[in-house]
Parts: sequence; C-alpha cells; structure tokens
Amino acid sequence: MRQVAKAVIYKENYFLLQLRDNDSSISYPNKWSFFGGELDKGENFEVALKRELIEELNFCPEKYYFISTNIDLSTNCTINYYIVHCPLPDKELILGEGQSMGWFTIDQIMNLKSICRPLVLKRVIKKANKLMNITYMHLEEQLKVILLH
Repeated sequence: MRQVAKAVIYKENYFLLQLRDNDSSISYPNKWSFFGGELDKGENFEVALKRELIEELNFCPEKYYFISTNIDLSTNCTINYYIVHCPLPDKELILGEGQSMGWFTIDQIMNLKSICRPLVLKRVIKKANKLMNITYMHLEEQLKVILLH
C-alpha cells in the first residue's frame, strides 16, 4: 500500500487548499484537496510532508502536528494528515503543483462542490478546526495569566 502525507494548512480562520491538475493520469484530477503527496523510498511521513510542501508551495513548516490516518482503498493509500500553521504572507507561497490554491473558511469548504474525498476531507477539516480553536483558547488563557502578573 502506498503511503501519503497531507498538510491541513491554516492561517487565522482559513484553510489552504490546492486545486489539483486537470490530468486524468493523477488521482482526483480537477478537485480541491490538501497539499502533500506520496512518500519516497526511505522517507517517513514527516520528511515527506516537508519535502512535498517545499515542492508544492516553497514552504517548509517548522511545526506540524499529526491529526489522523485514513486509508483510501480506491487509490491503495494510507494517508497521514498533519495540521500546519502557515505564518508566511501569501505572496511568499509559490504554487509549484496544481492549477491553483485558495484560502477557505470552514463554511466555504463544507459547501465546495469539487473536493477530493468529500466525507474524509470535511471530517479532517472539522477536527483541525477544533484543534485550532483549542489552541487559540489555550493561548488566550496564557496571555491573560501573563497580563495579570
């Protein structure tokens, strides 16, 4: 079974998606998806994630956190999903693969018609959104403690 690493990239309340090439030789052509790709021989998921994001966006995340694993039987892949914060300004993200990229709110993603594996993508986005909210709430609590002392 092939192994794939995917990044759920976020900035503020937006998620970055890639519009895959309209090429029948790739899986899920012309669909919105997460950035990432297949592991090369000898790579682990984290190394592949960084390599893919450099290739696809000219972006190498400093931190990333595992969200979940899913198996795609139609493409014979095990996919690991990671949440990744993007601190870069949009102008520094350079699209290296795919037709386009776009920042979407969770509501916009839930209403997109042309997405890769809709049930899985939406479930992963919801989980990432919860993690983001927990992280933001935790940071706000820490700031209040710091400001009070």
